[in-house]
Amino acid sequence: MSRIVRQPSREVNKNERLDRNVIDDNIGRIPNRVMPNNTLTESRKTKNSHELSNGQYSGGQYSTQKGTVQGQGSSAFLKTSTVSSNGQYSFSGCIFENTVEVSGKVIYNSCRFEKPVTVNTGGKAIFNGCFFTDNGKVTNNPANAITDVTVVASMRVGTGAHINCTVVGEVVA
Repeated sequence: MSRIVRQPSREVNKNERLDRNVIDDNIGRIPNRVMPNNTLTESRKTKNSHELSNGQYSGGQYSTQKGTVQGQGSSAFLKTSTVSSNGQYSFSGCIFENTVEVSGKVIYNSCRFEKPVTVNTGGKAIFNGCFFTDNGKVTNNPANAITDVTVVASMRVGTGAHINCTVVGEVVA
């Protein structure tokens, strides 16, 4: 992505130059607000940030580094969500109503999973305070180390045990 740079009509002092750099850096941190029924698109090579309104979303493929997706309690993905091998993402407060495939590095905070999550060879994932229901459970590809997938302080209701994962403090109902 290129920017048009105007030459100042007067000499710019170093404090003004610093202010412009801070503003440019902060612009990159403003999340992309996504409304229901829209697709999450990665507009940058790194640091994509999405803030979801309550509603339903299609799944997606996430492949950039240092990306974040922040749900609002009932932000639900209806189709398969995939984090590719280059992807590094953090998901918070999202509901996954379809399968999830992880080949990259991901942390899920306070998310709900209703279908299976598969962590493929080379993938790493942490599930922190998540809720697994219906058919939701984590399956770590046997080629991964058991420490590559960790389920921490989560709850599993009416679903089978996680496979090849490190589980710490899970409630099973």
